[in-house]
Amino acid sequence: MIKLSFSLILFCLFPFGNAQSDSPFVMVPYGGPAGQWTDIEYCPPGTKAKGFSVKMKEKEGIPGDSALNGLRLYCTSENKADGEYIVTSTEGQSGTWSNTFRCMNGFLSSFCLRVSPPKRIDDDMLANIKFRCRDSLELEGSGSQRGFYGPWSGKCSDYICGIQTKVTKQGDVVIDFRFYCCDK
Repeated sequence: MIKLSFSLILFCLFPFGNAQSDSPFVMVPYGGPAGQWTDIEYCPPGTKAKGFSVKMKEKEGIPGDSALNGLRLYCTSENKADGEYIVTSTEGQSGTWSNTFRCMNGFLSSFCLRVSPPKRIDDDMLANIKFRCRDSLELEGSGSQRGFYGPWSGKCSDYICGIQTKVTKQGDVVIDFRFYCCDK
């Protein structure tokens, strides 16, 4: 029974037949502490994240104070023959999508978050995000300028190809991200 349970746990952690599920991910240690991780969404096979857009939610009664409440990855292949695909994980209910920010040469490989200090223990707020392309170009979202950027995540050995979000217990606000790495 113990052997069967252990095998079942291994199968759930490392399913066979999908190389992407074993992909390492990059994350930062300063996203929101409470909440739940949602499903991982990957770029279609053969594509990778070249750009992103952010969903910004204005805080009620505070003009110019907004929170990052969703993120889209724009995935394409090296030769762009297959077109562009949009991938997003769970997003907050309200907000407006920004324009798209794209790497000129290369693909997304690391990120950092701008976080506003919480006023209460359950008041975590992502204010903005930056990505670094493989060619070291930095792209910054159109989020709030409040708060501070923390350190950069680790760098994917090749490129980002998947996204996972962490949302509050109520599921209405995004409080953290993980980005999954794929090889060539």
